Amino acid sequence: MIMKRRIIALLCAGCLFSLTACQEDIEITEVPMPPVEEEPEPAPDDTDKIYECKHPLLLTEQAQGRILIVDADTRETLWEWRAASAADMPDATSLMRLPSEVKAIYNRRYILATASGGGVAIIRIADKKVMFYASAGNNPHSAEVFPDGNLVVASTDNDGFLSTFRVDTVARTGQVVQKLPLTFCHSAVWDHSRGRLLATSDNKLCVFTYNGDGNDPRITKESETAIPEGNWAHDLFPVYGENALWLTNNDYAMKVSGSDLSMETVGFSQSDIKSVSSGPEGFPTVLLIPKADEWWNTKVIDTEGRTVFEQNGMQIYKARWFLDNPYSYPAKHDFVQPAK
Repeated sequence: MIMKRRIIALLCAGCLFSLTACQEDIEITEVPMPPVEEEPEPAPDDTDKIYECKHPLLLTEQAQGRILIVDADTRETLWEWRAASAADMPDATSLMRLPSEVKAIYNRRYILATASGGGVAIIRIADKKVMFYASAGNNPHSAEVFPDGNLVVASTDNDGFLSTFRVDTVARTGQVVQKLPLTFCHSAVWDHSRGRLLATSDNKLCVFTYNGDGNDPRITKESETAIPEGNWAHDLFPVYGENALWLTNNDYAMKVSGSDLSMETVGFSQSDIKSVSSGPEGFPTVLLIPKADEWWNTKVIDTEGRTVFEQNGMQIYKARWFLDNPYSYPAKHDFVQPAK
């Protein structure tokens, strides 16, 4: 056993001697290591800017057929959707010509938009995907989402009507289910706590019930309340943080009680207000009032007439603060595919 160990040791020593003796004759070639690929920089997430912004405004911009989210403090455009670039919506340039309304829905992760060209669309903010679109006839001016995910659209075509749509996110488009005449219909708002739809008709505020049928969405007129002053009711939108709504017509702005629908004129000095939107402390109530002989403006103002946002070349028709809307939607407002 001892002899075997000595032989192994001598052999190892011989190998070491041979390698050492021949070291000068060996040409060592260095093999270059492949370059280490750096991780690509992640693409910037534009939506981060939106949700971190202190005063984001949601606009319909008609000069270029756009929906915009802008920073009211810096004037920066944080997000935009252009009808001309919507490859996933056939006839988008025609249907979404002259955007007339936009609302933040589903916890501000989607928007609901209409346009005077006849279109209504639900658009996902994260990737600008059109989740649903339809033709609602000429001149839609507002839309609302029902709790089950279906839609109602307010249009002034042929003196005005409300039309309901079944939303199908697989087909991504749909046809009118019900078309209900309503004169000069410019607005529609869902009252979440009372489970009812409110809509304007000329000089009346109307209340509708919804059947809640995911496959066959229909509304029924329940009552109407006369608007005490002025004509041609236009905008109807919840007052932030209150059980109330803003209502405007050609002459006045009013606050409507959510409980009994009683109305009082508010002290805005402006008339012909196309949209009004309020927010929590630090958010002025903003108005969109058209330029003389136009239906749009380049700027959004507050109730004292001070400019909140302005950009030359824009044709802004409506302006909303990009905020959650607890009057119309629950705190957890998920995107819904209506049940068949």
